[in-house]
Amino acid sequence: MDSSPSDLTLDYTPNGNGTASAGGGYPKQASPVVDHHHHLSAEQATTQKLQEFLARLDDERLKIDAFKRELPLCMQLLNQG
Repeated sequence: MDSSPSDLTLDYTPNGNGTASAGGGYPKQASPVVDHHHHLSAEQATTQKLQEFLARLDDERLKIDAFKRELPLCMQLLNQG
């Protein structure tokens, strides 16, 4: 498999439902069901939603960091193999 680096791309098109069709993506983690919103004020509910959103973004950032770490090693294996 002698491909030039310019032939290799990282194109990815999500299929819209958050799951990968060929198993190449990360499975979507089920979030725990928490129904505390009826006891919170509107401001507290907004704050909680933002905190949950930030936690999900942090999880995605960790996945990206792992990808950045592993991609150069994969490219070396492909180029040497």
